[in-house]
Amino acid sequence: GQDQLHALDMSTGAEAGGWPATVATTPDHNFIYSALTFNPANGLIYAETSSTCDISPWSGRIDVFSTSSAALLASFFPTQGQSGGGIWGYGGASIDASNDVYIAIGNADTTTGNPQNYGYAEDVAQLGPTLSLLAANYPNLPASTDADFGATPTLYQAPGCQPQLAAMNKSGVLVVYNRNAIAGGPLQIIQMSPGSDSGNFIGLPAYSPATNLLYVGNPSDSPSGTYLHGLVALRVQPDCTLGLAWQQVFGPNASTLTYDSPRSPPAVANGVVYAGDGTGKHVWAFDAQTGAQLWNSGSSITGQTFTQPVIDGHLFVSSYDGVLHAFGL
Repeated sequence: GQDQLHALDMSTGAEAGGWPATVATTPDHNFIYSALTFNPANGLIYAETSSTCDISPWSGRIDVFSTSSAALLASFFPTQGQSGGGIWGYGGASIDASNDVYIAIGNADTTTGNPQNYGYAEDVAQLGPTLSLLAANYPNLPASTDADFGATPTLYQAPGCQPQLAAMNKSGVLVVYNRNAIAGGPLQIIQMSPGSDSGNFIGLPAYSPATNLLYVGNPSDSPSGTYLHGLVALRVQPDCTLGLAWQQVFGPNASTLTYDSPRSPPAVANGVVYAGDGTGKHVWAFDAQTGAQLWNSGSSITGQTFTQPVIDGHLFVSSYDGVLHAFGL
């Protein structure tokens, strides 16, 4: 694409007046990989760029635009004028009730002589609505040649706990933060999957207030054997850390494959958690509380699964087979 942000009339499909807006001026090096994030509370919309396979130079960023005027209001560049620092999370940025914005950031450009975590690269960051930096932390990630975040932070707050976030990192760790103390470092780091430069442990978990569980699509068995490939449900414990509640094994174990096989992000609705197995080409449904298997999509999906939102009593599944699949619930 051309790194532009478009606004379309929902009735006609025509471009709205004043749009499109430019996100980046060098689309051959700066790639819009993440979803847009709209905040209806203030009418602001956020767009992020990553790189084209880390081809130097690139200027990863998050931009904020006014939806009323299409004006670019501010930008935040994690590597502060140096090449690098893309934002790769499928879901884009996350926004809390105070309108603060949370991102998990990719690596810097090491061909310039900078380390992977130069500036705010490989940090979890909290920004104000117009992208002023409020807090950031590099979580001392396990050694890797490409230990960046390909994640959107999941925001949640369990009873009796401070507001928290969880983010998946390509090193195979899930990092958990108190959102009121991000600069102080993670509350917990969980090695759920082997580290992989191919980017298998990416995406975002889902949290259910009804079950007090955080659901993580896990592509591979952990080095310790504690966490298995499939879907892992983690319970928020009295000390606000996460502990294993249940897990279900399904789909391919990515560590045995020669190609990327990330899981699609889970979705929770009406007491059921839905999870895709990526290159396994199936979507599964489990009781959100107990983990009991309820259903799977069988052979109807013939491509890698990506997302499975639940809308108006239907499960929608996007796939590499070029079809949007809809299942009645």
